[in-house]
Amino acid sequence: MTQERSQQLPKGDTARILVAEDHHDSREALRILLESVGYDVEVAVDGRKALTTALSQPPDLILLDIMMPGIDGYEVARRIKGDPTLPFIPIILLTARDTTQDKVEGLDAGADDYLTKPINFPELEARVRSMLRIKELQDDLERKNRELERLSISDGLTGLFNHRHIQ
Repeated sequence: MTQERSQQLPKGDTARILVAEDHHDSREALRILLESVGYDVEVAVDGRKALTTALSQPPDLILLDIMMPGIDGYEVARRIKGDPTLPFIPIILLTARDTTQDKVEGLDAGADDYLTKPINFPELEARVRSMLRIKELQDDLERKNRELERLSISDGLTGLFNHRHIQ
């Protein structure tokens, strides 16, 4: 793995990417590409499976087709982004729909990025790296906020709750 590609992975771990795509060939092409650059890839063949996977084992990133049987990609994005128990999970929509209205609807549904098919693989890799950097920053911010919250209600020397916690 090149130095540039090794920088795309979160610290000390392989990024987990969920590919939700109903077309077998597209799904396999994405899986092979992403695994070849070092990602751990899980696939879902429809929106229901994507939701189940995201809820049970939240991935670091989701590549989500819009037009899928059952629950479409817009609804999957809405449900994932609307669930306060889930951590921040970047979502990149992948679709043949390329009108401005489609893009606006996807971004309004909660997607963080939007790529039209046919997928340009170098562009996809760059956007995946970008979203994973944002995820890492978001996770760091969340950890620091929890630490600040803990520090604000406890004594730095003893670790016991302080006056602020009692109030």
